[in-house]
Amino acid sequence: MKIQITAACLAAATLLAFATPAAAESPRVVVRGFESHEPSMSLHLSGTGITLGDDAIDPEGAANLGGVGLSWRWDLVDWGGLELAIASVGRRSENGLVTDTRGVFTASWLWYFSRHHNHRFYGVTGLAGMGTELDIGANHYSYGEGGFVLGIGSEWMLGKAWVVSVDARALFLSADQEEAVEVSQATPPPDGRAREPYPIEWWTPPTERTGAQFNVGIGYRW
Repeated sequence: MKIQITAACLAAATLLAFATPAAAESPRVVVRGFESHEPSMSLHLSGTGITLGDDAIDPEGAANLGGVGLSWRWDLVDWGGLELAIASVGRRSENGLVTDTRGVFTASWLWYFSRHHNHRFYGVTGLAGMGTELDIGANHYSYGEGGFVLGIGSEWMLGKAWVVSVDARALFLSADQEEAVEVSQATPPPDGRAREPYPIEWWTPPTERTGAQFNVGIGYRW
């Protein structure tokens, strides 16, 4: 009889334990840092500076342009992600004689390394394209260049979602002069300089050139 009573008590205790609702877990707020393995995206607005070497329209041999850029990044895996970026840069030089506007597009893979919760470094490898609208005096040029980009950068988390990024990239570009260049007039610009004869390199872009791009931006990550 005692055994039966004991068994009945154990059965009742077991049923009571399963029937009692579990205590509700307190909600937790999880901050997704750079160590997270979950896919995430970010949108960045940046100030952009570009220096192009072997520039045919500048007596100093280089063109320095400034502007703004916009990039979208998608962390696909914990060690890398995709980036699509556009930038618009320009300059005026030679006392207003030269007006230079360029659009830059890159499609890159970002390689993440040395990752911490609020900070990480990344490498950049990808493809680059550049379209140029150039005026030298009365002459107008429109041409495109293509190539690839290599770089390195760093990101810092500010709070739960904001990101500050800084990077430097090398551009390796080439163009077909015969197909890409359109000249409205074949006369030298009236800049008052003595050039006898006027050098043809003054309005012929190089077939190959290298450059450096610098970006400092702020982004939102989700």
